Amino acid sequence: MKKRKLTALLLCLLAVGMMTFNGCKKKEALVDSDTSVATDDALVQDETNNVLNAANTTYHDQSGSRLQYNYTLLPICAHVTGINDSTGIIDSLTLPHTIIIDFGTSGCYCDNWDKKYRKGQIIVTWTGRFKDSNNVVTVITKDYSVSTDNGISYDSLHLTATITNNGTNALHHPVHTIHAVDTCVTNTGKITWTSDCVVEWTGGYAYPYPVAQQTFSMTGTALGVSRKGTPFNVNITSPVEFDLSCQYTVVRGTLDINIGTGATRHVDFGNGGCDNDATVDIDGTIYNIKI
Repeated sequence: MKKRKLTALLLCLLAVGMMTFNGCKKKEALVDSDTSVATDDALVQDETNNVLNAANTTYHDQSGSRLQYNYTLLPICAHVTGINDSTGIIDSLTLPHTIIIDFGTSGCYCDNWDKKYRKGQIIVTWTGRFKDSNNVVTVITKDYSVSTDNGISYDSLHLTATITNNGTNALHHPVHTIHAVDTCVTNTGKITWTSDCVVEWTGGYAYPYPVAQQTFSMTGTALGVSRKGTPFNVNITSPVEFDLSCQYTVVRGTLDINIGTGATRHVDFGNGGCDNDATVDIDGTIYNIKI
């Protein structure tokens, strides 16, 4: 009888021990591997830059003798108003000066740009000389959306941005301060995003402003809320570089994304290649993402 009682007791203790061990294993198995905040930040940052680049290069391309339908970044289906159709010169008499880039309502395929479909408008306004120091340019979107899946579904972008011309730096590169407020709505949720950045125009800034030679370097911070409802803030740790000759314009740079109590996400955009690959380092584990 004692032997049976002892065996039963040992089995009971063994069962309790296994439950305790398994419980510890479950806690240790919890790994922070969520890269969605980094993907959301990159999604909004990338299309915001696309809008601002379209606004900037449209002005410079239209300020000479080039006509709208020969424009090197926008497709034929994008119509630009605020430009004299016969001369290609911006209307400089009406204040504030305004350029409207209209992609229409049916989906305009940007074949020479980034192979995406766009709808809606980008509206650019300013009062002084566009290239003068301290001049402020406002860029907003109206009914604007972009498709990354061949026009099947669209992400809408509600953007208001102010661009202040800071003149040139010691390298004679134009420098601008940009404050941007975004809401991006996708079929899987909403991203809110606010950024304050300094952008240095490092290449292609001399007349005739060739788009294929235009490069930019950006530093600054951002904050937002992801599609999962996670608040985050961003700090660029090495300048993020853009190359407009690439379909995927972000080519280099690093940033940190903090999400409160979670581990910091260290994002690396690579070493200059024209691809949409990036890595996210979370607690020493590297994850590959597409931007």
